[in-house]
Formats: sequence, C-alpha cells, structure tokens
Amino acid sequence: MQASLHNALLILLGLVVAVSDASPGADPSEASADESLRTIVGDAPDAYSIDLAEGEYLEVSVEQLGVDLALRLYAPDTGLLAEIDSPTGDWDSEVLARLVEASGTYRLELTAANAQTRGRYRLDIRHAAATSREQRRAEAAGRFHDAESAAIAGDEAAAATDYRAALGLWKDLADVAWEARCLRRIGTMELERRAAPEALEPLRRAAAISRQLHWYEQALGFYLLGEAYVRLDLFDQAVTQLTFRGAWYCLLTSFPTYSI
Repeated sequence: MQASLHNALLILLGLVVAVSDASPGADPSEASADESLRTIVGDAPDAYSIDLAEGEYLEVSVEQLGVDLALRLYAPDTGLLAEIDSPTGDWDSEVLARLVEASGTYRLELTAANAQTRGRYRLDIRHAAATSREQRRAEAAGRFHDAESAAIAGDEAAAATDYRAALGLWKDLADVAWEARCLRRIGTMELERRAAPEALEPLRRAAAISRQLHWYEQALGFYLLGEAYVRLDLFDQAVTQLTFRGAWYCLLTSFPTYSI
C-alpha cells in the first residue's frame, strides 16, 4: 500500500509538471536568460551571459522539474567563482545568490548530473544595486548556502541550525518564496533521517505558504507533506486532504479552462 501510494504521488507531481509545459523545448544551444522555462538534454551545459556591475546583488533561482542540475558561475577574469549542487535530487530549487565584487560579463552554466538526462527547469535571474535590503538578502542567502554545504557533508546538526537561522532572516525580509524553500529543506531533512513526525510542522507551513507562489511550488509543497503522512501511515490525510487535492488544485488554477 505505502509503496504504491508513494509511486502514485510521484506520478501525480510529474503529471502536473508535464501538463504545464506540453510544448517541445527549444534547442539548448540557443538558451536565453529571457526565456524562463527550458529543456536540457545530456550533460552539455546550458550557458547564459550576465552583465553585472560591481556592488550588485545577484540571485539565480532554478526550479528543477524532474532533472538534477548543478549551477556554476564564472567571473570575467578569475574563472570559477561559485558552484551550487544542493541535496535536492531532481526536484525543488537550486539557488545561487551573492554580492558582485567586480564589473563585467559573467557566465552561468547549468549542467545535468546524468549524461542521459532530458528534463525541464525554470530559470529566474535577478540582479540589482545592493541596497541595505539586498545586503540583508545576501546575508540570508549565505546562511542558506552554509546549511546546504553542511547537509552535503552529512553534518545534520549544523545544517539544521543554519537552515533555521536562514529561515528567520528570510521571514524578517518577508520573502515567502525563500521562507517556503527553507521550510521544505528542514522538512525534507527530517524525512531523510526517518523523523516523519518532526517533518510535519515545517512541511505544513511550507504547503500553506506555497499557496501564494507558483503552481509548481504549490504542488511540491503538497507532495512533500503527503510523503510525511504516508510515512506515518496516515493515508487518508495524504490522499484526500492534502496531496491529491492540493496537486489537482494547482493544476486547475493554472489552467482555468481545463475541466474534469
């Protein structure tokens, strides 16, 4: 029962993603930062050029829609500046955020982990003058990246501390997308260490906050919460109250002309 329901939840999340982008992807070699939804094929990187000024705040967000991606940022003269490959698997987001130290044209590369991969991702690139608010965002993002590094290294205690610190900073900034992202990471970490009861509270909050966000984040929030209920053998809550209803809600509100 649990295995079949788990598979059904995965299929449903994939269905929501697939229906949202039924058209074929463009040639990855023609990637442009102006097009947010992309298809990547194989292990050849999708590359983007970004003109940045010294002192700007840069934030790159990549929602992985069934593909595990790594992000690499290259500075104009000094080569590799940052590399991000979070412990998120094929779903959820990869985020690179930092203050720019030198003006010039930077190169962003997105690479799939598997050479046989074909998958979609949603790309958002933002940069702006580093006001006091952007500097606070850089601090919050730095704490989040510290948590990601600790999680990859297997230091669960440090990761939990940094994720919760980042969560507090993003709440102060009233950024619900980042708040939901932190809550999902905290809940997922609890699930991975087989602590489903402890995962419920952050995943409930993430699912509630995600109602304000893109349909994909709504579907992902409901899916993860449903996964926690499955692991607690609370199948009715997983199916009828949260996961299926939530994912179909996302589908129907994204496509108001669609009917069942």
